[in-house]
Order: sequence, then structure tokens, then C-alpha cells
Amino acid sequence: MKKSLAMSLVLGVCTLCAQGASGQTTEDTQPVTFPGSFWNVTGNMSPAEGGNVISASYVEQGIALFRAETLSFIPYVSLSQSVDSRGYDWNNRVLGTIGGKFVKRFDQGMISLSGGVAHAYHPQSGISATAPYLRADYWVGWGLSEKFPGNSWGMIGTVSPVERGNIIATAYIQQGVVAGRVSGVAVVPFVEATVMRDTSGYDWNNRNVYGAGVKIMNPNPSCGCEFGVMYQNERRTQSGAGADGISVFMKFWFGWNPVKQQSAH
Repeated sequence: MKKSLAMSLVLGVCTLCAQGASGQTTEDTQPVTFPGSFWNVTGNMSPAEGGNVISASYVEQGIALFRAETLSFIPYVSLSQSVDSRGYDWNNRVLGTIGGKFVKRFDQGMISLSGGVAHAYHPQSGISATAPYLRADYWVGWGLSEKFPGNSWGMIGTVSPVERGNIIATAYIQQGVVAGRVSGVAVVPFVEATVMRDTSGYDWNNRNVYGAGVKIMNPNPSCGCEFGVMYQNERRTQSGAGADGISVFMKFWFGWNPVKQQSAH
């Protein structure tokens, strides 16, 4: 009964977001000044941690002070939190940031360079730290409303005040194929890969994770959700530890007042 209720909720949210995609036409007629976003990922996403369920959330609010064609400057504040069912210190943290970023937008993606000050608190160990940060990010999505949806994202930077001076880099890519659609919700078999490295050699920051599975999703980058299951293989490059396993996951994201892209003349 609980599984059926959860599936109905996921399908309802996905359908709502899919139907809401047509409402984004206001972006061309109204000034945009306060872009923001929220996302959550929940699931047993690390086979090397043996069924550990992790839930990570992020919320950001910015002010678009400057915009020239496809380039914008956005001061922002953000708050992120992650918790897990095993109590590992690196998975249980709260991170707040205040800073600014330059964002360059393209038809199917964006790149950004951001910097500022971050404060982190790890409740399991009681450790807290404040430090400046600098990071670069990219995101690109293709075929999101077509037959072969895929996306890739990456980041590199000094993003953890507790690991001060540690440069962390992550790259992710996923490719799917739409097997069917129901009320705007797509059924998508997919393959994906994640590679993560750092300069300090922490085991949890150095891993390769490969997966293949199937998900239901709303193919909309501004508001959507996914619910799926996949088989994963994970290898930790520092310790040599590794494992395979089945992962069940749910993702949700929502953006408001996106900075509109203006065509260059």
C-alpha cells in the first residue's frame, strides 16, 4: 500500500510538471530578477556503502544584477543538507554559502564560475568550518522532449570548508531512450557514469560509479522528477574497495524566475 501511494505521488508530480512546461512563455514578456532553484535526490546511491540511504537537498536564491545577451552575473545565497541512514560523517552535513557567479547560457545548457564564502557543519562529528570557495560548473541536456534524452554535468572547485584547500572534481553523464509515454511522463531505460576525484585523497571523494536501469521521468529541465531503479558498479580508487548492487532512487527539481537567454545581434 505504501509503495503504491509513493508511486502515485511521484507520477502525479511528474505529470504536473510536464503539464506546467507550457507555462514558461512568461519568460519572454516579464523582467526576470530573482532566479532560484530547489532539488532533492534520495536513494541508496553508493553500493560501496552497502544499502546506505542518502538524501541530499539544495536551495538557492539569487538576484540577476547584470545581463548582456547570454551572460549574466548573479549574487546568491544557498543552503544544502545531506543525511544518511548509516551516520557517516561525510554524508551528514549542512552547508551554507553566500557569493556571486557569472553564468553563460547556451541553447541546451550553461557554464558558470562562482565564488564566495561557505560555512559547513557536520553534526555526526561536531566539526564546523568557514572558508572561501571557488568553483566552476557546467550542465548540458539534449533530447529532453524527444526519443533520446540525456544530460551531463560537472564541477571542480574548493567546495568543502571542512576539507579546506581540497580541490574536488566530479563529472557525470547519462544517456537514455524513451520506451513509452503516458500523460507527458516518459519511461526511459538509461546508462550513466560518474567519476569523482580530489587532491587530498579522501576515499569518499575518489570513485567511479557506473549504472544501468530504467526510470519514469518528466522531460522538463525547469520542473520535474524521476523515480527509478538501476544496477550499479562502484570502485573507490584510493582504497580499492568496490561493490555492485541495486539502487532505488527519486529525484525532484524546481526552478523559478530563470534568467532568460537573449539572442546575440
